[in-house]
Amino acid sequence: MSFLKHASALALATALLSGCDPVASNTDTAHQEIRGSGLSDPNSALAFGGQIAGTPVTGLYYSTAPRSSDGVTSPTGWWVRSSSTDLYAPVEQMTYNDHSVTSLTTTQGFLQLTTDDGTLVVPSKSFTLALALGAPLNAQLRVTGANDAGSYARYVTEWSAAGKDGWSSFCPHPYVGRDGVTTMLPEYMIPVGGAQWGLDGSRVDDPAALQLSCTHDMVGGCISWGLPPWQSEIDANGTEVSLRDWHQACTRMKRNDICGTGDPSTTLSQGASLQTVLWHWDSLDLSMTPQTTSTMEAFWGTDGAVCYNPTEFRANDPVAIQRMQIQLALCPKPTCSSGNYSGLVGSARPCLAIDQTTGDCIAN
Repeated sequence: MSFLKHASALALATALLSGCDPVASNTDTAHQEIRGSGLSDPNSALAFGGQIAGTPVTGLYYSTAPRSSDGVTSPTGWWVRSSSTDLYAPVEQMTYNDHSVTSLTTTQGFLQLTTDDGTLVVPSKSFTLALALGAPLNAQLRVTGANDAGSYARYVTEWSAAGKDGWSSFCPHPYVGRDGVTTMLPEYMIPVGGAQWGLDGSRVDDPAALQLSCTHDMVGGCISWGLPPWQSEIDANGTEVSLRDWHQACTRMKRNDICGTGDPSTTLSQGASLQTVLWHWDSLDLSMTPQTTSTMEAFWGTDGAVCYNPTEFRANDPVAIQRMQIQLALCPKPTCSSGNYSGLVGSARPCLAIDQTTGDCIAN
């Protein structure tokens, strides 16, 4: 079975979301694309945001092979994929608005399915796509709405223990307030077909994989910042280039994965007392002005930092600073200068003061 159908993206109508639906962090005006002002919302180092019953879930996987540990097969051919195995829990049944689902694909950023009566559906607005999950999860996963984000959709996604009525967000984002209390805010799921990401942060093309990223994790966050890996853009030379490598470089930048090993040094929980707001640059569209090479934190490629200015580290959190220093000791990087940055994307703290003569950032 061919899992991915590489078709042109289909438009989704804007979802009419209820008050209990996910929220875009700090609203979309603050959660700007990388090609806007370049400012991100409070950023975390989370690699995979999806969770079911406390288990990190990275996506879905299609395989008719039995699970090697116990010989169990999936009645639908679909499995829930965890960070450690493609065949973590079988998807025992799939339904869409009470119809059985016979196939599930993605047109890159949009879910697409076929029901038992042969109808091809791109779910939009209010609907229910339900997946019954077997052991060890023994849970229900449901997608109940879509928010149109242009070239992709953000889906309201929840889970519940089998036989229970209470539903929890599949994409909970922890925020720590000044009182030290952690609040889980629900965010959206973004599907990415044909690839999966490992614990070391590397991308592996796989036609059987469907990544269920969240808007605050490394894969979904960089899509939200304007770098969908399935899209292409025209560079300064007039050549059409795929955003795949820019997106991958962004996943390294987002987590401050300096060595490209999956070891981050951005604070994990964000809130009033722990925030990491980043300024982004990219080599396709966004001007570096007013930042200069000396005020940049780093420039990034697909395998980590190309160069790094440790005095310009993004956070004041002492634990994060120590992790950054350990990484630089393990894989030393040159300081960034006008002659040695060649990264696809770059990061910096937001500029706080500008030289009125030169227009350059002089404090951040």
